[in-house]
Amino acid sequence: MPSNTCIARGPYLCSHNTTFWPSIQVLQELHAYPEAWAGMDLIPYRAYGFRVYRNQSALWMHVDKPQTHVLSFILHIDSSEDSEPWPIFIEDFNGNTHEVVLTHGDMLFYESSKCFHGRPRRFNGSWYSSVFVHYYPKHGWMDVDRELESHYAIPPIWRRPPSSYEQEQTERLEMRATSMIHPNCPDNWCLTKNAIKWGGPGEEGFWIDPLGRRHILNVKSRPTSASRNTASRNDDEL
Repeated sequence: MPSNTCIARGPYLCSHNTTFWPSIQVLQELHAYPEAWAGMDLIPYRAYGFRVYRNQSALWMHVDKPQTHVLSFILHIDSSEDSEPWPIFIEDFNGNTHEVVLTHGDMLFYESSKCFHGRPRRFNGSWYSSVFVHYYPKHGWMDVDRELESHYAIPPIWRRPPSSYEQEQTERLEMRATSMIHPNCPDNWCLTKNAIKWGGPGEEGFWIDPLGRRHILNVKSRPTSASRNTASRNDDEL
């Protein structure tokens, strides 16, 4: 991909390239970090980026693919000097919405196929860049069709049309492809107004849970790509 492709394609999302070598390095070299956070062995699936967003970009609320985008993290690269803070909003398992502002080098871990997330507030600035990295559990995860499993989770009551009272008490929700917005609310998502606010920079060697508790991130060393390549060359020489 030409180096100037991203600039030429503004003002919104620039590159969807998933074979970009630096993003593959992020997927491989930081593999141990989500494993330490999740407490389980993971299979690296894909890293999207480096993605660059232009002025007035927005990411509507959504969840990711349940088969492969299970344990994920965002690595924030940097943003232009004229950029205003551009938070990501994430809904936790207790229904609380969190507003997280990342600084360069911060990592945000989340279960992206279960937790609604997005950046519905419009970005103000020249550019903003992050890498989105996804893994799934190593043992037994692919034995189940997770796409089909999600259909079973829909309550039967959802087949019933809402009453007029329910419609009056519920904010209008619109689907935009595989994402959703509240078109009548500020920031296109009603729950942003009561969000719990967080901000970086994060503290190296620790992670903070949604309740504000601080945990040691016990990262176990894994072979780097350089050492794997060296081992491969040595094997070839035997």
